[in-house]
Amino acid sequence: CRTPLQQASASGLLLMPMAGLAIGLVNTTVALFPREGLIVGSTVLAAVAILETIGPPIAARALRWSGDRLGETVDSSAARPNGHRIAKGAIDASDVRSPDAPPA
Repeated sequence: CRTPLQQASASGLLLMPMAGLAIGLVNTTVALFPREGLIVGSTVLAAVAILETIGPPIAARALRWSGDRLGETVDSSAARPNGHRIAKGAIDASDVRSPDAPPA
């Protein structure tokens, strides 16, 4: 069980991959302050490139640390023939019937 402080600090890592917002703000900065905007723009775009590369794995880890990730527990009795396991409470694609399928 995670404490609220652990949850908050881990969830803060999820804010790293916010590239769209950063690029939009750079465009506005360049339009308002052309000379300074070029320096700010190149710095921010370099940071965006780095954070977009490392952001997704960090976000996945932050979800595990905060305890907010769905399907954290694995049901050992739900082993598939291919050796993969299914998270407890997860819906497996083989369990979903087509609306046109006859009742089982």
